[in-house]
Amino acid sequence: MTIFYFTATGNSLAVAKRIGGKLISIPQIIDFNNLHYKDDVIGVVFPVYWWNLPKMVHHFFDKVSFDANYIFAISTNGSSAGGEMVSLQIQAKKNGYSFAYTNHILMLDNYLPAYDMGTQIERLPKKHVTEHRRGISKFIYSYKTYSVIQRRLG
Repeated sequence: MTIFYFTATGNSLAVAKRIGGKLISIPQIIDFNNLHYKDDVIGVVFPVYWWNLPKMVHHFFDKVSFDANYIFAISTNGSSAGGEMVSLQIQAKKNGYSFAYTNHILMLDNYLPAYDMGTQIERLPKKHVTEHRRGISKFIYSYKTYSVIQRRLG
């Protein structure tokens, strides 16, 4: 299993580490010319920035191609996810693949100009991060198909 991750505060890296596998930092490879990766399972973990993909992740998906039996994406967010998985699936389709599993994990809202970290830490137990992360890992290791997009659309 290979997992690509983008993290600023460490939330996405923590999730990627808990899932396991070979971890590759997106910023460390973004300027490489040949971004073609092959593995049985490939995943991407990244934060949600203003209800969408961070620019770095968007640029990564413009350049990368995957060859895998199972591809998944997990986003981390503080309060609500947005259209990040819709954007992700559109970019994947342009590159000839799709994600078998997409989901998000609620974590700390850590945009410091807007949120008090003490309050966020107090609210963290109600977000059930550990349980959610375990459930996601179980789904991934079982090769389950799931789309957070379809769940939202009904």
